[in-house]
Amino acid sequence: MFLKEFKGKWKITDMDQWEVEPGWFIEFDEKGSGSFQFICVQADMDCRIDDEKLGFTFHGENEGDEIFGRGWALK
Repeated sequence: MFLKEFKGKWKITDMDQWEVEPGWFIEFDEKGSGSFQFICVQADMDCRIDDEKLGFTFHGENEGDEIFGRGWALK
């Protein structure tokens, strides 16, 4: 149910490692999937509700190199 609150395409406004640029986004559906893109990084996500935030694992690529990890989003 909480995933429906995140459904849609959201602008990335803050990141630990990079200064955010226009056009960077993260997108969620209500079924627990999503994707994001910034710089040369593109990944698909598997999302779950974790306390009061949306936690996700991701798998994708950065300039052809495989990447994976975890992250979270607050509404």
